[in-house]
Amino acid sequence: LHCTRSRLIKRSKMESTTTTSNSDTNQHPFLSQMEDLGIEKSMAAAACEATSFSSVDAAMAFLFDHQNDETGGGSDHQHQYKLTVVVRQDLGMSPGKVAAQTCHAVLAAYRAAAPESIRSWESQGEPVIILQVSDLTQLNRVVDAAVAKGLAANTICDAGRTQVAVGSATCCAVGPGPVETIDLVTGSLRLLK
Repeated sequence: LHCTRSRLIKRSKMESTTTTSNSDTNQHPFLSQMEDLGIEKSMAAAACEATSFSSVDAAMAFLFDHQNDETGGGSDHQHQYKLTVVVRQDLGMSPGKVAAQTCHAVLAAYRAAAPESIRSWESQGEPVIILQVSDLTQLNRVVDAAVAKGLAANTICDAGRTQVAVGSATCCAVGPGPVETIDLVTGSLRLLK
């Protein structure tokens, strides 16, 4: 992430309306999930507080939305871009297989995206968030919702050489696209564990 801790904390203190105490904040399960993703604890706590501990995805979106804030003032939300990859959990893929499939999804999204979307996404550090769904039905719902919102959705179907059957839809990439539009599609999903 490209935001500085002092700017993020300053912003979150101004916006925070949560009544969570400091000791409760330090014990919240969202913090450990964000730390597992490599987010510094103080930044994770500030983002969680700023989003009233609504979800890890909301806190991550806050971090990405405010990564370029210089003064703690408002960001131009319309110009923030991200890419999400949604992974099926029912296939029992190993961590390495999941990593390979998400890489395929990111590459497919990159190759299919409009040049202006790519430029915006690249200029913001190419934020990618990996999420989970339970099965193919949920994955298809995500794809349908993305297409209905005018977003690119690239489903990855496995070649069947290792862990899953030939043609199995393993994951999909949504975006890159505007954060607020992608959040309408994937904002309620949980981060991949």
